[in-house]
Order: sequence, then C-alpha cells, then structure tokens
Amino acid sequence: MRVIFFLFIASFLLSNCTPKAASTKTYSPSLLHDIWVLSEFPDMGKDWKKRTVSIPQLEFFVSEERIVGYTGCNQLSGQLKSDDKNIDLNKLASTKKACENEVMLFENKFLTALNKVNRYEIKNLKLYLLENENLIMVLNKVD
Repeated sequence: MRVIFFLFIASFLLSNCTPKAASTKTYSPSLLHDIWVLSEFPDMGKDWKKRTVSIPQLEFFVSEERIVGYTGCNQLSGQLKSDDKNIDLNKLASTKKACENEVMLFENKFLTALNKVNRYEIKNLKLYLLENENLIMVLNKVD
C-alpha cells in the first residue's frame, strides 16, 4: 500500500514539474501605454503654456494600436504602431472647436510636431518624442 501511495505522489509531483509549452502570445505591454502630459515643447519656447486653453495630453493604447488626447484646444485621435524604440503616429485627426488665434497656432504646431515623431525614449517617468535624434517634445507620466 505504501508503494502505491509513494508511486501516486511521485507521478503527481513529476507531472507538475514538466515544462509548460511556451505561450504563442507575442504582445507584451509597453511602458508607453499610459497617459502623458506635455512638459516641454522646444519649438514653442518656454512660455508655451500661455498659448493653450489647457495642457495637452496624450494617451497611448499600445495593444489597440491607437492614440487619443487633447491638443490644447481640441480632442485628438489616431493610429499608433510602436516597438521598444520606434513609433509611428498616423491618421491623426482632431475635433474642430475654434479657439483663440494663438491657441490655434499652438495646436497646429503641436499636430505638425506629432506627425514628425518616429522614435521615443522613456526615462524617469518622462516620455521623449523624437524625430530620429532630434527632440520634438517631452511628456510626463500622469497616473
């Protein structure tokens, strides 16, 4: 009886120690997937915040390959493709709410800048959006 019990326990333990098949799922969540608010926009100088109704923000949905956000005047949406360092934002569209001229000029520069972005880096809860090696803008992680 002890031998049968021992064999049962041994077979149970060995069956649980066999390696599991590797998962076929290739997607792994990225640090990019989050809400980010604009903190630096070199093309607009240090006083860029005076040219917006509210601070622009971007939210990346990496697994859904989409981006949404706020431009400083209007809502923004578009498509997103990314890997560990490259990013492609395309089909960006925004609502057409009219804001003051200065705010609209800021929004146009912001959207034009986003269309140039092809690379990103994340360091110390900051998202650096770049065109090759040129810094386009910096955003801070919100949540």
